[in-house]
Amino acid sequence: MKKAPKSAELIRLTQFLVLRIDRYLHQLLTKKSLLKDAVVTPEQVMPSPGGFAEQAWSPSQRLSFDDVSRLSWQQFEALCAELLLREHQSDNCWLTHSGGDYGADVVLTKGQNAMLVQCKHTEGRTYDGYQAVTEVHSAKIKYEDELGKQVHSLVFVTNAVRLGTRTRKAAKQYSVAVFDGKELSVLLGKDFVTYEDVVGRLEKERLGA
Repeated sequence: MKKAPKSAELIRLTQFLVLRIDRYLHQLLTKKSLLKDAVVTPEQVMPSPGGFAEQAWSPSQRLSFDDVSRLSWQQFEALCAELLLREHQSDNCWLTHSGGDYGADVVLTKGQNAMLVQCKHTEGRTYDGYQAVTEVHSAKIKYEDELGKQVHSLVFVTNAVRLGTRTRKAAKQYSVAVFDGKELSVLLGKDFVTYEDVVGRLEKERLGA
């Protein structure tokens, strides 16, 4: 006779189901936006034949770059937070409030310095990140005032592997470090981040809460 699952396992299973449903809804909204505002290929708008079953992860599974396209945009922000936290050995790391982030999705601090990160998750391989670069640059004054620390680093992270020329130009002009899909893949190869880490980050208190 099988034993009943422990309450902790039930909670974890529920969390996974909620995040998977959230990711699927995000995909539908993203595809609608792509159809409205951009020229896309049929492959970008066709639903995954595997459905939800194809999206399941083991909590302890290490995430690779191949997994990134399967994340929701919220999970992608959490992944970026976990990767940069490890990469820079930061003292503190927060996600900001969606819709009221003032141009930064992730904030990290180390000593008296702070890092602001703008994240953009996309299903396409090419992305124009000009607006994302200008957004994170404009967030500097707001977060220096809120944190009482100097923002020494501005970062834009995306899973797209190709960025427009004006994106790179603006990043250079505003001193914004850019991590595209290629650099992101390198970070994922260096730093061990699991799906459980991503879920845990999403459950943590957000900056300004």
